[in-house]
Amino acid sequence: MSKRLSPQLQHNITEDAYCETHLEPTRLFCDVDQITLCSKCFQSQEHKHHMVCGIQEAAENYRKLFQEILNTSREKLEAAKSILTDEQERMAMIQEEEQNFKKMIESEYSMRLRLLNEECEQNLQRQQECISDLNLRETLLNQAIKLATELEEMFQEMLQRLGRVGRENMEKLKESEARASEQVRSLLKLIVELEKKCGEGTLALLKNAKYSLERSKSLLLEHLEPAHITDLSLCHIRGLSSMFRVLQTVYGASHKHREDV
Repeated sequence: MSKRLSPQLQHNITEDAYCETHLEPTRLFCDVDQITLCSKCFQSQEHKHHMVCGIQEAAENYRKLFQEILNTSREKLEAAKSILTDEQERMAMIQEEEQNFKKMIESEYSMRLRLLNEECEQNLQRQQECISDLNLRETLLNQAIKLATELEEMFQEMLQRLGRVGRENMEKLKESEARASEQVRSLLKLIVELEKKCGEGTLALLKNAKYSLERSKSLLLEHLEPAHITDLSLCHIRGLSSMFRVLQTVYGASHKHREDV
């Protein structure tokens, strides 16, 4: 028949501060099994090779570790908040930037098309009296129409690429914002738990201390980086200048034909 502590003795001993098996105060802590021990438990084979120290010492060691993680968590929280704010600002900026690039592309297209038409008209006027070959004149007109069509296709491609890259950038920023927001929430929750843990008494602090410590460390290992987005200026298509060189080559050929005639 197992012995029980008298009501008076139970009143004088803090809950869980005594060993129910040996009816002795538990002044030791087994770090392996995360339990308090009395002197007789410590002498048993079960804990013979385990790391055991005094309860107060164990509590202070864990309190120190929790405080270090708490400080690191606060620093990491500020970094996560900064990234979250930056990503939200970049989401607004990239929308404005995309609209500005769209206007620039449309403006450049209008300018290029006007220059192309002026170049065609001027060359045709200069050579109108000299070109007796109607086939050559028709060729020049067809070439001008072809170049105008190619110009429009190139700028349409630029606008499509701009829209596609803009959507991809926005998706990356939204995903990054979601990750940063989740980390902020997790760190805020962790900080509350750690602050509570650091303020607890010896026995309460040691309860599940190792598990709490490992869980806290795993959260701090999560690495957060801003989204890597594509520069919208890369949507510009090279080759517009070469298009005008083609036009000059065509009219140069017509000029040579005129001289030969």
